[in-house]
Amino acid sequence: MSFEHIYDLKEGELRSQTYEVRRSFQCWETALRFRDRQSGFDVNMEISLTAFPGTGIQF
Repeated sequence: MSFEHIYDLKEGELRSQTYEVRRSFQCWETALRFRDRQSGFDVNMEISLTAFPGTGIQF
């Protein structure tokens, strides 16, 4: 779980807020992100491979 707040000290206002929940599985990872900013509200879902079992690719 993570969060981020961006505050404009000059203007004295909160520019954006981001909250993220991330979960790792055996060979992949997923994240759900919510962002509230001045131009609107975003919801993002991310799915990433974290391993390539049975291949010659090494990280």
